[in-house]
Amino acid sequence: MKKTITYFVLIGILIISALPYVSAQTTIQTTNHNIAIELVDKGLSVEENLIVNNTTPMNQTIVTFWLQQDASDVKILAVNSGDYLTGIVTSNLRECNLSKYNLTLEPNKSIELRVTYKLPTNTDFFEKTLQYDTTYLSVSFGNRELYQGDKLQASSSFSVQIYTPTEAPLSLTYLIIIFILAVLLIASMMMLFRKKRTQMKKPIEETEEMLRTNKTMLLSILKDIEKQHRSQKISDDTYNKLKDEYKHRAVDVMRKLENKQE
Repeated sequence: MKKTITYFVLIGILIISALPYVSAQTTIQTTNHNIAIELVDKGLSVEENLIVNNTTPMNQTIVTFWLQQDASDVKILAVNSGDYLTGIVTSNLRECNLSKYNLTLEPNKSIELRVTYKLPTNTDFFEKTLQYDTTYLSVSFGNRELYQGDKLQASSSFSVQIYTPTEAPLSLTYLIIIFILAVLLIASMMMLFRKKRTQMKKPIEETEEMLRTNKTMLLSILKDIEKQHRSQKISDDTYNKLKDEYKHRAVDVMRKLENKQE
């Protein structure tokens, strides 16, 4: 009886001690998960290249991806076959069934995938939650490395800031403020320029001789207007308008002349 108990205890110990090894060998793993982010005209373009390995003893037909909530225009490409995979969307997850495309991830085999999508330009942080154990992962923005990690466990998450303060794109509000300030600056400079031009202009002083000349010219014009009217070369309406205008100017000149002579 004691031998039987001892026998089962030893078997139990062996099974328990083997569990970590079995667990480690019965999971899907990701290697060389490289994420490249680029700033484009319509936002941020993200490309993820990864290799998914099947380390389980059974065929696998489901692969799952985690994407940020505001990701759009998502495309998942099976690089080797050239098939674009569609999947069930649940919150941040995309679950793709490989069997729909006659694909199977066999034991000890791998599949290369490329995931591309867009993020809004004003996205400050890139976020990722890993679905599989990952041997190596990197995130870059342009020519700048944002993040590197190795031996990452499934369900682990990270968040990295995309822009440095000098790279952050200006929001529409800041652009409007800058535009208004530029307009105000230009308007102020134009007003200052006009003021200086006005100050530089000196009024022309009318001398007594100039006033006499203007008086003679205006009286001569009035006489000519009268003559043209009598000969019916201009209409009554034109005559009255011209007469009033030049008579007013002549009176103004004669008043200025009298003030000069006093």
